[in-house]
Amino acid sequence: MIDAVITIDGQDYPVCFNTHAQYALDVHCRREKLPTNAGEIIDRVMARRAGVMEMVLVMWAMMEGGRKRKETRARPYMVDEVNDLIDKLPGGLVEAMEGLLAALAAAAPKATESKKKKGEEDDPERKNEQSGSTSSGIPSSKPPFESESLTSNSGG
Repeated sequence: MIDAVITIDGQDYPVCFNTHAQYALDVHCRREKLPTNAGEIIDRVMARRAGVMEMVLVMWAMMEGGRKRKETRARPYMVDEVNDLIDKLPGGLVEAMEGLLAALAAAAPKATESKKKKGEEDDPERKNEQSGSTSSGIPSSKPPFESESLTSNSGG
């Protein structure tokens, strides 16, 4: 379990990938009758093969995990509310997901290691990501932040 903070418009929001986050994500998938579950969504996000809906849901679940862990407010976050917060970040969803991916990877190192053992390190796209270039040979850009804290002061 890794705690991180995302700062949007000067306000800190704790995010945490914990059992509560996974459970909330699974319950949401079942309630909305989505043809997937939390594990599959996390796998796609970690492999950088997720769609916008999946990335937003992971951020929502991690904000819920942080809310419960830090007891920051009684009212649960709504997915639309998280969408509004993402839109306030200068880099939008891309900026939010880079930090959340780091928190996910740190929270589940054994899952990451087991996938490497299964041969994912032989994936050319993954090798290129690690070497800092894409399959086209174009250097990939660095994430907009390198710590556990995401910051935005977009001013409105």
